[in-house]
Amino acid sequence: MSKKPAFTEATIKKRLAEAPVSEEVRMRDPEVPGLVLWRRPNGKARWYVVIRAAGRIRRMPVGDVSTYEKINLKTARDLAKGVIGKLASGQDVAAERSKLRQQRKEARQGGKVPMAEALKRHLALLVERGRAAGHRAELKRVVEDAIAAGVSDLAAPGAAAAARTWLDKLKISASTRHRYRVHLCAVSKTAMRWWPPEVLARDPFLPLAGAGAPIPPPSVFTPAEAVRLLSDTALGLPGGRLWAFLLLSGCRFKEATWARWDRLNLDRATFDVVPPDAAEYEAGARVKRMKARTVHLGVELVALLRTWRPESPPPGAFLFPDEWRTRPHVYNVMDFRSHLEAVGIPLESRRIHTLRHTRQTLGLAAGEDSLRLRLSMGHAGEDMGEHYGRLAMRWRGLLASWGGELKLRDPAEVKRIAEAMPLPACPSTDACTVSA
Repeated sequence: MSKKPAFTEATIKKRLAEAPVSEEVRMRDPEVPGLVLWRRPNGKARWYVVIRAAGRIRRMPVGDVSTYEKINLKTARDLAKGVIGKLASGQDVAAERSKLRQQRKEARQGGKVPMAEALKRHLALLVERGRAAGHRAELKRVVEDAIAAGVSDLAAPGAAAAARTWLDKLKISASTRHRYRVHLCAVSKTAMRWWPPEVLARDPFLPLAGAGAPIPPPSVFTPAEAVRLLSDTALGLPGGRLWAFLLLSGCRFKEATWARWDRLNLDRATFDVVPPDAAEYEAGARVKRMKARTVHLGVELVALLRTWRPESPPPGAFLFPDEWRTRPHVYNVMDFRSHLEAVGIPLESRRIHTLRHTRQTLGLAAGEDSLRLRLSMGHAGEDMGEHYGRLAMRWRGLLASWGGELKLRDPAEVKRIAEAMPLPACPSTDACTVSA
């Protein structure tokens, strides 16, 4: 039985010299499984890694330079071991190499950071994160308008000043201007991840955002006001059930108004928020992120839902009437304000979204797990948990005994909160009561 020749530099050179140039040559290294020296017909001999990873065969050069003329056997083995290790751990080696090549190319081009290229990469990141199509479309429109106004190079010294001038000239409200500013800053943050420090040394829109500017504290309802919003009196008013659901679940308005009974599991105390299908999207259903999540339902909300649930709801039946989904949103806002007035809660700066802020704040004050609460509400970053945690400090002494579960309809706790935080009498009746 003939023995195969050893895989050495001498045998490699001999095989390449003996084989006609017009023939394909493949030699596998027995010492490093997956390392292959491959010469195509009339081509150069190159080192490749060919292994099965992530369920399919992967083939890629051992590096940006892979020809046998420049990479000897020993170096090829060392490079192949590194590539094989990265592929086995699930890393996208091809994407990493593409990013490095692009960075080197941009560095050679004199440090230019095109806003259009940064926008393209940021939109790809938003798709990966599952952000809604409406959000991506608005961001794309805003950034393209800024580019047309002259904000075309993020590496230019006057990029922030040009962006501020463009924003100041727009005839829009302060909240819309702030939203546009956030879009621009998000694109610049993505650019910071892609372009190397020698090209983009600092965030160009840092002066635009205001370095170190704190997140503005959201308006919330106090525990006493939350108790009143969940009282029997409030639940009996038009729209009272919707506002109670928003307060106890922490869902966004459209997530609640498009909630269906078949997506609630009261035995497991969960509610599935899923991206709308084509028909629902056409009818106006929206979610902030196109990724499904599971909302944890508290004991009090599950008890209310059991009383609200019809005996046998038809497939696809919604929790709340059609008018909340179909009419202009301004009428929903007017009904919310009327509801607060009816139960004797001052409007101040409260909005419908204040109910969501209140759920997060009261949950943390009551000792609920911060991570579970963030996942349930769909908050992405840890900074949001820290932000609401600071807001919740004011009520932790009052709600610490709740043990991580809201007790806004517990008669004993309602009485205790009413004594600690008295409110004016409820206009609808002599008192806003809670049934035992």
